[in-house]
Amino acid sequence: MIIFYPAPGDKIKFYMGRVIKYLGVAILLGYGVSIWAEEGLPVLPGEVISAMKSGNASLLARYFNSSIELEIMGKDAIYSKSQAEMIMKDFFSKNSPVNFTVRFEGGPENARYAVGTLATSRGNYRVNILIKDNLIHQLRIDRE
Repeated sequence: MIIFYPAPGDKIKFYMGRVIKYLGVAILLGYGVSIWAEEGLPVLPGEVISAMKSGNASLLARYFNSSIELEIMGKDAIYSKSQAEMIMKDFFSKNSPVNFTVRFEGGPENARYAVGTLATSRGNYRVNILIKDNLIHQLRIDRE
């Protein structure tokens, strides 16, 4: 009976090939899971959602950047945090919120965005929010 033993170099190549193959699969799976997990993370803090639902401009303003691009019904400008808070107070006083529903959240980690529907006493509005570094940099409100 003849028993075949691979040469020492062949055995190492065989095992290294397997290690590289399994390592590659593990890296790809890990990357895929991390992307999937990141997409599932909520963009909007719960307090922002609560503020939109209740019409609490002061609570919402806590999440504003020091300067924020605010567009309401086509009127677009860059405001300071305090100016934007006053504008949102005025908007909420004229359009009493009934509910706010987040429809979509996504984007890269450094510039996440959310799209929602704000139901008010005067109709529904589409809300787009851009968040960078956990602060709202852009808020757009348009009639649906």
